[in-house]
Amino acid sequence: MNEDVNLNSAYKPLSAYFLADYIIEKHAKSIGPIEKLKLQKMLYYTQAYSLVNRGMPAFSDDIIAARRGPIVESVLNYYSAVCPGQKLIYEPVSELGFLAPENQALFKPVNIIPGFLLDIADKVIEAYASFTGEDISEKTHGEQPWMDATDNGVRFGDKITNESIKDFYAAHPQKILGC
Repeated sequence: MNEDVNLNSAYKPLSAYFLADYIIEKHAKSIGPIEKLKLQKMLYYTQAYSLVNRGMPAFSDDIIAARRGPIVESVLNYYSAVCPGQKLIYEPVSELGFLAPENQALFKPVNIIPGFLLDIADKVIEAYASFTGEDISEKTHGEQPWMDATDNGVRFGDKITNESIKDFYAAHPQKILGC
């Protein structure tokens, strides 16, 4: 299942939940538990990398300009509900419990996400391994997509469009994987 996707094929972006679960699991195994805030920024930079380098979004969920930087609201709300009051996420919280254990492996993110997206997520995880969510949040505050969507930090809750992400990072590709 994990084969690469041709750019000209009819690839349909996945839900950000799959990438979030992959990032959580990979980060937990190689670095340790991940902060909810850091997960949000890693999803954001995975989206930016995919838009610039693959010409397509990594996931279909909207990115919102929040006070602490770009967030994937659906993923943040989900993990806030299932891990209330916790700053760290220790492992993905799967909704596959209704499946028999032998079938759950078929639906693990690593078996659903195309290889090119796993590679992108791996690059983002590696690039930001030593940074906190707060460090990365501060970085996003100095970048145009968040600044434009928040009117330079005055208002919050507006969508950061894929177009604004792609335009900015195509002009500044070093900012995707660099703090």
